[in-house]
Amino acid sequence: MTNSSPTLTANATGAMYQWIDCATMLPISSETNQSFTATANGSYAVIVTENACTDTSACESVTGLAITELSYRPEVILYPNPNQGDVIIDLGRTYNNVNVKIRTITGQEISSTYFGRTDKIFMKVEAPAGFYFINIETEGGYLTILKLVKN
Repeated sequence: MTNSSPTLTANATGAMYQWIDCATMLPISSETNQSFTATANGSYAVIVTENACTDTSACESVTGLAITELSYRPEVILYPNPNQGDVIIDLGRTYNNVNVKIRTITGQEISSTYFGRTDKIFMKVEAPAGFYFINIETEGGYLTILKLVKN
C-alpha cells in the first residue's frame, strides 16, 4: 500500500477492494476503490481480493487532519500466534478495566469479554480455524487491535 496521507492506495491493480477502519476492523461504507482518502485521522487497511484469494494489508496511519493525536501505546503481545485456541495477551502494563472483542475478518463480533484489573489475559478462542482480529479496549479507549491466526 502507498501512503500519501490522507490518500491511501492499494498496490494491487485490477482487484476488488474494501477499505476498513483499523480501530474497529469494520468496513468503511462505499469505500471499494483502489484508492481511499481519509476524512479523519486514524489507521486504515484494505482487504484485497484477486483470483479468489483475499488478503488484508497492514494498517497505515493517516495524521495531520486538524487533530492532535497521542502516539504512545504500550507494547501489547499476543502469543502463541498461530495457536489452537488458547492465547495469552500481555498488555505491557496493568489496566483496571479491559474489554476484549474478537471479530472475524469481515468485522462480525464473535465474542466480547470483560476483565477487571489485569496486565495479562488468558483466553480460549471458541471459533473455527481462521483469521481473526482482537480489539482491546481499556478505560482510556482503544488500546490496540491484534491479528490472530487459529489453526
